Amino acid sequence: MISNTYYSRAIHSVGGFKLALLTLLAVCLMPSLYAQGEDNRWDLGTDDTQITIGVSKDHPVLSRLTDSVTGHNWAGKGMVAPLMETVWVEGREIPISWTFQHGVMDRNSGKLTLTFTSADPELTLQSIWA
Repeated sequence: MISNTYYSRAIHSVGGFKLALLTLLAVCLMPSLYAQGEDNRWDLGTDDTQITIGVSKDHPVLSRLTDSVTGHNWAGKGMVAPLMETVWVEGREIPISWTFQHGVMDRNSGKLTLTFTSADPELTLQSIWA
């Protein structure tokens, strides 16, 4: 069984105020029973579902989403997880260009955190897979 929650958080300071932007997308995995990462690729899984998450062209990519019974890969050749494309600052919509910084796997909780940044506007986004 899989329950998905993708969480993105971007924080930006504007004139002394912090603008917090939250985005919730349905593309993540429940807490994993095992996990291992190589470079920009991580494996997470439960008793019945396995997933491989990587980063390509500064976006999270699901390269594998399988079940333990049939082994069918629902991700096919890969599924790009979208990131926020624009933000509103002082009444203006501004496009964002994200750059992947790093991924951190907490083996105790099974939580993977991918960190992306934007130079203009200056933002940090965390894609959390747990």
